[in-house]
Amino acid sequence: MENNSILAKVDYIMQAVLKKDDSSECLQNLRSLSKEHTDDMVLGRVFGWSISDYAIAALNGLTLI
Repeated sequence: MENNSILAKVDYIMQAVLKKDDSSECLQNLRSLSKEHTDDMVLGRVFGWSISDYAIAALNGLTLI
């Protein structure tokens, strides 16, 4: 990942799911993003969800395919 902004991370996760990218590199990136959790209700969240929530959902979806 080149950009470290919150929106870039969510975009990366969404693109991985849309492309059904289950390569080892992508799964490793998603695992590292799954540790980025925030309890702040505004900062660090997109549509109310933390980066870790998106990453965990993506990992769950990609590994069940």
